[in-house]
Amino acid sequence: MAGDVTGMVHLGQALVALGEPVEAESWLTKAVDAGNPEAVVELGWLLVRHGDTERGERLLARAAEDASVKAALQLGTVCARANHVPEAKPRFQVAAERDDITAAHRLGILHGKDEENKEAVAWLTRAADAGNLDAATDLGLHHLNRYADDEAATWLRRAADGGEVHAMVVLSAMAARYVATQDEARGVGQSLDYATPEHATSPVGDPLLHSGRRSAAVPA
Repeated sequence: MAGDVTGMVHLGQALVALGEPVEAESWLTKAVDAGNPEAVVELGWLLVRHGDTERGERLLARAAEDASVKAALQLGTVCARANHVPEAKPRFQVAAERDDITAAHRLGILHGKDEENKEAVAWLTRAADAGNLDAATDLGLHHLNRYADDEAATWLRRAADGGEVHAMVVLSAMAARYVATQDEARGVGQSLDYATPEHATSPVGDPLLHSGRRSAAVPA
């Protein structure tokens, strides 16, 4: 019987991937009714994505209470997208404390949005140290927006070394600012009117946007 229920979940997941949400919901509901915890998460997330937010959130909350890291992450995402930051933070923290790096990154962004700088740096650093390049970029921007250029450059270089294009762009802008400042000090040319370039704005205004684009870490 357990194998049959697992098969229902896998079938539901396959139908979601094939763009058949109605059929997927049917199979996942059967698996939920049979007591499969993974199905609770999958069905909850499916319902949220297809407009049945109330039912979906109830299922995700149920799974999160049962200590599902995936459910906590997804419920946090739902809350953050609705700008319910106080509800999103504890959900992300549940997952982040169990070493979910995506959750740590998103939690850091939310703390940054609320100007809780110590917490923002702690969670972004945890995610960046685990190899999340978006988190390294966001950590660099967090420091840059607070005029901590040396610290910003450290994290932006790490992200750029990993291939993160936005970090490369911001580092180039920082270098241009430095050259212009040196020229101005020598009386050569004109300085750049540069604080933080538009493309380097920290994404803390929207926890689910990364530098003007949706973060790859955030499911569609």
